[in-house]
Amino acid sequence: MANSSIKHCGHCLKLFDDLEQKHHCRMCGGGFCEACASDTKVVPTWGSSPVRVCKKCFQNDCEKGFVAENDVPNVQNLHNPPEVTVRKIGEAVHTTLETVASVVSYPLGYIKDSARPTYWVPDHELFNCYVCKVEFGPKVSKHHCRACGEGVCMDCSKSRKPVHSRGWNYPVRVCDTCVSGEE
Repeated sequence: MANSSIKHCGHCLKLFDDLEQKHHCRMCGGGFCEACASDTKVVPTWGSSPVRVCKKCFQNDCEKGFVAENDVPNVQNLHNPPEVTVRKIGEAVHTTLETVASVVSYPLGYIKDSARPTYWVPDHELFNCYVCKVEFGPKVSKHHCRACGEGVCMDCSKSRKPVHSRGWNYPVRVCDTCVSGEE
C-alpha cells in the first residue's frame, strides 16, 4: 500500500500527520506507526534476516496484520498485493547496490579470482580457448572447465556432468577435452 494512501495506523488507529513516517509490516503488508511496527523477526519470503513486523504478526496471532476491514473504512486486504512484490524487488535491488558499493574499492578481477577454486587458471592468463584456440574477446566469453580448470569457450564446453574429484557433485561445465579423455 502506498504511503500516501495510509491515513492511520493499522493497529492503534492513530491518524498520521502529512509528514509522519509510516512503516510497513513485512509479513502482512499493513501500514503502521513506529510503536506498532517496531518488532522484527525472520519472515521467510524476505530472506534470513529479521525484518520489521507489526505487533500482531510478531505475536503470531495475525489474521491480516491490521485492523479488520469492517472496523476502519477504506482498508483493503493487504495479503500479497502486487505493490508488496514490487517493494520487495525494490528493496532487494537497493540492498544489492549497497553491497556492490561497499566492495567497489576492490578490483572486480580480485573479487572473482578470490571466489574461484585455486586450480582454475586466472582470467588474466587466459587469451585463447584451451580446446579450439579461438581468441577470447567481446564475442567469445571465457568459461572454466570444472574438471581441469582451463579457460574454454562456450562451444567447447557444452557438456555437463558431476566432477566428484573436484567437489562438484552435480552436473557442471566440462570441456570437450576432459569429456573425450574420460570416455
